[in-house]
Amino acid sequence: MMDLRNRTLATEFVLLGFSNDVKTNLVLFVIFLFLYLVSINANGLILCLILIDTNLHIPMYFFFCVLSLMDLCLTSTILPRFLVDLISGQRIISLAACTVQFYIIILLVGTECLLLALMAYDRFVAICRPLHYPIVMRWSNCHRMTALVWILSFVIFILPTFARSVPLCYPNQINHFMCEVIAVLQLACSDIHYSVLLMLITCFIALFLPFLFILASYILILLSVL
Repeated sequence: MMDLRNRTLATEFVLLGFSNDVKTNLVLFVIFLFLYLVSINANGLILCLILIDTNLHIPMYFFFCVLSLMDLCLTSTILPRFLVDLISGQRIISLAACTVQFYIIILLVGTECLLLALMAYDRFVAICRPLHYPIVMRWSNCHRMTALVWILSFVIFILPTFARSVPLCYPNQINHFMCEVIAVLQLACSDIHYSVLLMLITCFIALFLPFLFILASYILILLSVL
């Protein structure tokens, strides 16, 4: 506790990014701007096609629409600021902005994993239980399950981080181009064993359990087709 009191808490951070070379940053700017524009156009096109074509107004494409929207939000949370940092060379981000980016990334990544599991369940019902599909996957249920995915993501991935705050101290350099979880935790000026354990549990829930659910769904689909 005394050691923490004697240390200065960081209120802003320096994102080290990839390089300090101007030419390298210019090349990276062009590459990532191209990738960002491709992502925006691809996801925007998917959203427009699904909304315009009434034949695509079915649960499967509704989940695709939500997935594309989340991809848009995720890339727009990270890349625009990264592009500005490449040009300006400042790479300074405030504690508030870093915190917002940190939580948005965690929420969207966790929600995408759960949504992919929900999409696998949709295909399982459509192929293995076709007679029950209109009832199980009616629009009201689709909306409820999508809302449940967002709520579960917040409860599982965001809410536990409020249980114990991690103070961040100087040096305030984040060895990344964004406020990534591990890079931010390296600046902690207190014990992070609880945070590391929480991160491992969260990663297990976010990645391994949905992967098992998706794998089991498609195994059952394959067996049903065979």
